[in-house]
Amino acid sequence: MQIVVAAVLLAFMACRSTAEPMMAFGVGNSSCAEWLSKPEHYSTGFTWIMGFWTGRNMQAPAAVGRTTDGHGVAAEVENLCRQEPSSILAFAAKRVYERLEAEHR
Repeated sequence: MQIVVAAVLLAFMACRSTAEPMMAFGVGNSSCAEWLSKPEHYSTGFTWIMGFWTGRNMQAPAAVGRTTDGHGVAAEVENLCRQEPSSILAFAAKRVYERLEAEHR
C-alpha cells in the first residue's frame, strides 16, 4: 500500500500543470477502455483514483469532491472514460479533478 501511495504522490507531482508531461504509475497508465473492461480492473482503478484524489487534495487548499463520496468521484471519471475510452486513466482522473475544483465541488 505504501508503494501505491508513493506512486500516486509522484504522479501528482509530475502533473501540476497541463503543459508539463505527466508520469503516472500502475493502473493510472491504463486506457479508460482497459480500466472498464473487467470488474477486477475497475476495482484496481477505483483504488488508484482514490489515492490520486487523496494525494491531490493533500496539496490543495480546498477539499475537491466534498459534494460527493469516493463512488461519486469514480462515477465522474467513469463517465468521462466512457466518452473517451482511449484516454489514459490518470489524465481522465486529473481532468475530472480539475473540473470539480473549478466548479467548487
